[in-house]
Amino acid sequence: FGAGPLPPVSEPIRDVVMLKRRDQESMHEKDDVGRAFPGVPRTEWHASVADNFKWWPVSLVNSAIHKVPRVRVWAYPYARWAFDYQCDLIIRNAVDILSEGKVVVPDRLHAAVFSVLLDKPVVMVDNANKKISAIYRDYLGSAPGTHLARDFDEAARIVTTLL
Repeated sequence: FGAGPLPPVSEPIRDVVMLKRRDQESMHEKDDVGRAFPGVPRTEWHASVADNFKWWPVSLVNSAIHKVPRVRVWAYPYARWAFDYQCDLIIRNAVDILSEGKVVVPDRLHAAVFSVLLDKPVVMVDNANKKISAIYRDYLGSAPGTHLARDFDEAARIVTTLL
């Protein structure tokens, strides 16, 4: 939430942006999503080729600097700048992805948080370790436009009412 309110970078180009986990934290099968949201593309966090060319050199230099103890203190201003720079890249990337939809359907915690910061309606689906329902219960549930679904079928029904 430290990023504060974020303006979308564009008008939505699709009804739904779906961020669906593909790792061990996913609680739902790919077929469940396809059945509930036919034709809706699923995406993951990703960076453009241009952003990767910005990210990796900064990471490599920062890693190399931290391997040399005498250089760490001297290089702290660079390390701090590098961290802030990479945070800005991550936030911009998230805003680019989430701006594409009128409604966001994630099973990713940070996608839900960024959706709230973008003032986008969000229908969250819990993941295997229950982070989504916990953040919904403790924080996001009181934000306007936030919904928690048990599964992607229920999420699809909620999205239909929102659109």
